[in-house]
Amino acid sequence: MMYALLTIGDMFTEDLPPILAEAFKVAIHETDVSDHSTLDDRNWDALITCDCEALDGDLTWLLEIYATAEVKEKPTMQGLALHLAKRFNKPFFFAWKETVPWVRRVAFPDGRLTLARVSELDDTGSGLSVEVAEEEIPGMPHVRVDHLPEVVRAYDVGTPLSDSVLPRESRGERRKVRGLLVSWERLCVRMESNWPPEGWYSASMYREDLEHRDKLELAMISLEKDEHHAVQQILAELDQRYLERTIDDGGVALASAISEDPSRLTSRPWYWRRRPHLLPWSTD
Repeated sequence: MMYALLTIGDMFTEDLPPILAEAFKVAIHETDVSDHSTLDDRNWDALITCDCEALDGDLTWLLEIYATAEVKEKPTMQGLALHLAKRFNKPFFFAWKETVPWVRRVAFPDGRLTLARVSELDDTGSGLSVEVAEEEIPGMPHVRVDHLPEVVRAYDVGTPLSDSVLPRESRGERRKVRGLLVSWERLCVRMESNWPPEGWYSASMYREDLEHRDKLELAMISLEKDEHHAVQQILAELDQRYLERTIDDGGVALASAISEDPSRLTSRPWYWRRRPHLLPWSTD
C-alpha cells in the first residue's frame, strides 16, 4: 500500500523511523527512510519504506510511504496523516477526491481535519502553493480562510426521482434534460439536508440552479410524450418541495447577494422570488 503526504517546514528524517514503526506496528529496523534520489545504503528488506523529497513553495516536503503485503497493521491515509500531524505537531496534507485533485484534506495535530485548495507554483510543477482553506491552518497564517465551492459541488447528493425517469446512461437531448432535472432535485435535497457538507451554499450556485430550472421546461419538449409526462410529474413534486422550503421575499435576499436589481427578479418565474428559510450564503 502506498501513501503520499505533504507537510510544511523542516523535516528531521531521523525522527521518522520510530514514528512510522509506531503507526504500522513494526520494528524500527524494519523501516527505511531515505532521500527519494538515494539508491545506496538503503534497507531493501524493510517492510516500510519512506522516500522524502524536498519541495519549493508552501508545502516543503513530500513523503511517499510504502507498506509491503507482510505488514498486518495498515492505517488509512487519514489515520496515518493524523498520526504524523500529532507526532510532528504540524499539518499534513493528503488526497481527498480524485475528481478534484487540487483539493487536499489537511490533518491537524489536535485531530481536526479541513480541506484546502493547492496549486502548482508554475508550469514546471516544482512547487506547491496553498491558496485557501476552510479553516485556519497552524503555521500558515498567509492562507486565506474561505469556503470552497468545488467541495460543495463534489459532495454526493442522491437524485432518486431523476434517476427513476431519466437514467444515468441517458444520451443526447435526454441527457441534457436529465442534467437540468438533476440540478433542480439536488437543490431541493440540499435545502432539506441543511446544505451539506458544511451548511453553506453560495448565492451564485443558487442562481445557477434557478437558471437551470428556467431551461428545463423548454428542454423537456424534446422528450417523447410518455417520458415528458413522467418528467412533468417529477418536476411538479420537486417544485412543491422547493415551495415548502422557501418563502416569498420578492427576490430581495438573492438580489442583494448577487448584486442584482430586485425588480429584475420579480419579472422572472415564481421560484426566483423565493428564498430559503435560512440563507446558506449568509457567510459569503
